[in-house]
Amino acid sequence: YDVLSADNPALVLVHISGFGQTGPRARDAGFGSIGEAMGGIRHTTGAPDRPPSRTGVSLGDSLAAMFGVIGALAALTRARQTGVGQEVDVAIYEAVAALMESTMADYELAGVLRERSGSVLKGVAPSNVYPTADGSEILIAANADSVFARLCTAMDRADLASDHRYATHLARGEHMDELDGVIGAWTATLTTPDALALLESHGVPAGQIYTAREMLTDPHYLAREMVLRMTSHQGWDVPMTGVVPRFGGTPGSVRRTGPELGADTVDVLADVAGLSDQEIRDLAAAEETIP
Repeated sequence: YDVLSADNPALVLVHISGFGQTGPRARDAGFGSIGEAMGGIRHTTGAPDRPPSRTGVSLGDSLAAMFGVIGALAALTRARQTGVGQEVDVAIYEAVAALMESTMADYELAGVLRERSGSVLKGVAPSNVYPTADGSEILIAANADSVFARLCTAMDRADLASDHRYATHLARGEHMDELDGVIGAWTATLTTPDALALLESHGVPAGQIYTAREMLTDPHYLAREMVLRMTSHQGWDVPMTGVVPRFGGTPGSVRRTGPELGADTVDVLADVAGLSDQEIRDLAAAEETIP
């Protein structure tokens, strides 16, 4: 960076690595999975009676990339104001740890070590996944007193709201398994569309557990252009997620799908490396590039 910034003092350089550019493990190899382990998310993911689980996506890599973008934008803003750039250092394990809420304070100050709890949060009920008659599952989040009362009305079980086992947040948490059983027995009699419509009409937050199949056809996804389609260089109709976040004045777009391997090599060699046409041809002839 010192060499490059001598020519361009406003240069911003982003590093993304397993452990950062300093510290005793700075030179160690690191993948997203290692960052997830050391960042704490693996320990809290999965069922309590099973080993730590993967989150289902490469969370560590994605988080590090997101923090890298945030850091680059912040550093560029300062560079435009002051004319002075800087290095941005993102460690994958730190990107994961930054999302772990108050876990360190919970442990050091209160002696509480967060553990795996499966699909629930201990003491918070009802807030769980429940089966439906058509073989799907829905998540219902009705742990607040007022929302729970509306859920009881939707279930035609107003008596539950006044039952001493469920009348307060604390009581519902203590009788979580029992209450989840009652709700699950009710949802199992309804199809997913019927259950969601009924819950919506009573103001109870709920949503189906989606797979890619549901995402591709969901009316809300489609209305907000969260499913984009483009033709790849192979001629495939490729669905992809839309641009997040959405900007009111300068909406983003996907300009193209990924190019063929080596499609931009000549442009990079000419425009960035400054090679002449003959030098590029010589490299291609020596099979050192993919033109």
